[in-house]
Amino acid sequence: QRVESPCGRCDDTALNTLELICGDRHGSAVRRIRSYDGLWGGWGESTFCSGLHNYLQSVQFKIESDQRGRDDTAANDSRFTCTSGKTIQAPNGAPWGDWGSWAECSQSTAICGFAIRFEPDVRGGDDTAMNGARFACCSTK
Repeated sequence: QRVESPCGRCDDTALNTLELICGDRHGSAVRRIRSYDGLWGGWGESTFCSGLHNYLQSVQFKIESDQRGRDDTAANDSRFTCTSGKTIQAPNGAPWGDWGSWAECSQSTAICGFAIRFEPDVRGGDDTAMNGARFACCSTK
């Protein structure tokens, strides 16, 4: 995930975008997918659902609520569960907000694509960057 670290008195954006590394049924990385590159911040280390037939099953976001005229960030961090039950999370999430509910794929399906909602640069206003996402689930059979 690409996250802008807290910057003090400047305009914080936090989570800017995600990149998923798609693997085959044998656990080998096949390709990387992003719906948008984001504008601010750096990329964290990749985390994986390791092993055979182990895929992303659900996703959860840490969201900062409306700050009523102060600096808003929207999405701050993400974490996923694998079909094995293990939870994975990149180490570079931002500190603000609370974890929302899990969005889960149904049994015998896994996350296979996504799109994010991104606020473009507001040129001197309060940027929030990534503030929404949709995930697709596909059959694992």
